[in-house]
Amino acid sequence: LVYRIVDERLIVIPASRKVALRFCVEQDIDSHILRMSKLASWLNSLARLNPAWSGGVRLAKRWVSAHFLADMLTDTTVEVLMARIFSNPREFGYTPVTPASALYRFLELVSSHDWNEGPVIVDADMSNSSSRNQLPPLAVITPHDPSPSYWTKPGPSWTQLQRFISLAAASLKLAQSDTEELLKIEKMFTPSLDSYEFLINLNPSMIPNKHLKVARIHKIASERGEEEAKSKSKQIPVLDWNP
Repeated sequence: LVYRIVDERLIVIPASRKVALRFCVEQDIDSHILRMSKLASWLNSLARLNPAWSGGVRLAKRWVSAHFLADMLTDTTVEVLMARIFSNPREFGYTPVTPASALYRFLELVSSHDWNEGPVIVDADMSNSSSRNQLPPLAVITPHDPSPSYWTKPGPSWTQLQRFISLAAASLKLAQSDTEELLKIEKMFTPSLDSYEFLINLNPSMIPNKHLKVARIHKIASERGEEEAKSKSKQIPVLDWNP
């Protein structure tokens, strides 16, 4: 076993597993906080200038989570990718004015960029001097990188990146199809489970956030009457319960 002592915590790593850890200790804490504050300030300026930014980022994060990609794509990775769309909209013709159009541009950027050739450069006035093999597979260069593609490290492997690209391309193709709008949205945010050999089916009544499921958008109108009827019940609801 390999172990690390971080502050008052003991982290034990089995020798058979390769784990990537990034943390800040002692004198590095101040510099890391400063870097994060500069990045947050820059992203906040984009949000103030572009009303569609906030909704677009939330939609992109929801899409990433819906397709089980959140473990390899951090929130910051999604945000710096979205920053590319709003910082240099000329590549796509215009600046997104709605969250939905921002999501479509996000999917287009991911699926059309040549990740083997080079990184995504957020600011058109910037250049990249690092060789491709020195950067992670999903490489994004921002004006506030302490080191090249700092905010996307360690990121997905090449195999995981290819899956990310394939899912983005499939969702973009669906978005551009003639499918009925509500059904199109449902399919875009519904993952394919065909490749899984083992599935666990949960009891819907035991899932406290089932109302957030995208597939329910077709049922909202019909269920509204039922919910109003239930609200008249004398039963006391249980809040903040997550089994």
